[in-house]
Amino acid sequence: MRSIKFKLAIIILLTTTLAIVANAQTTYWLGTRDGDQIRFETKIPADAVKVIMNNSPAPGRGADTTPRFRSFTHTIDGKAMKFYANELAWETPKLSEGGLTWAVDAGLGADWRNCNIKDELWQDFSDALKSIATNSGGWSVAKVVMAESTGNDHPTVALNPDGSYGKMAADKEAEFKLADMSSKSSLTEDELNEARDYWLAIVNAGRANPNYRKEAGAKKNLDLQSGLKPLVLNEFYNKAAQIQAEYCARVQQATHDNTDAGMATVESRLKSVGYDKGAYEAAGQGGLLNQCPTCWMKSETHHRPWWNIEGQVVTEVGFGVAKAANGNWYFVAVIG
Repeated sequence: MRSIKFKLAIIILLTTTLAIVANAQTTYWLGTRDGDQIRFETKIPADAVKVIMNNSPAPGRGADTTPRFRSFTHTIDGKAMKFYANELAWETPKLSEGGLTWAVDAGLGADWRNCNIKDELWQDFSDALKSIATNSGGWSVAKVVMAESTGNDHPTVALNPDGSYGKMAADKEAEFKLADMSSKSSLTEDELNEARDYWLAIVNAGRANPNYRKEAGAKKNLDLQSGLKPLVLNEFYNKAAQIQAEYCARVQQATHDNTDAGMATVESRLKSVGYDKGAYEAAGQGGLLNQCPTCWMKSETHHRPWWNIEGQVVTEVGFGVAKAANGNWYFVAVIG
């Protein structure tokens, strides 16, 4: 009898263990903003998980249609946790129909996937996805961070908005602070000065990284100098840059020209604010404040002054920005 009872106990134990293993399925959770952190409280439907996990270029298309997928691991409280990131995109009406695509180097909509909108998780997921998206011209783009977990309870971990854990790098924090400011119709003087500090942090982090342009996917001037001194803000440059940014916003064009009296060149604009020296000038536009100054640093034409390339040794910088009636921000940098 003891032997039979012992065997029955083993069978019951094995059955219970198998049941626990069967119930401990892998689940995936979407990161959404909670102040300056992201938390994972929205369960992701299986179809959407496949979209986030995709790293294949569009069929018959080139490498510039490859999704920006990445996977990474953080050790939190002694336990390794897996995370995944990608950039999803959609046209406004298509999301309600389950249509998702990716933000890729070639643009938006190179390839599409259709998700099952009848999945019980879809509505909560799509609502959460919209809450982390930026919108422009009928399109939405969401930089997604997804956590992998076991079981049906959401992970209690909190990450930084860029997916890092612990103290956030100054330039990454600056990018997210600028993104948060982008919905404003204009910036107060205090907010403008705050934005300038953020842009300076981004510039100096780039100047300190000799691999910056390689990592950005640039095609030339990839071997950058190391040990460059950080730039500092110049108030005269700030004022001249602001004059031109406001002009660009008024005419809705990123330009170095200015038809206002006495403002035709960057030198004349500097003289108008009491500074009798020359400087370089860069102009650009975009829907988000964190597109400056990386729009120039990653470009093939406007990157040289930022790394003292071809004898253009710079030590100071100033920034200006203004929002136009068309919703775009117009950026100007004066560098010298």
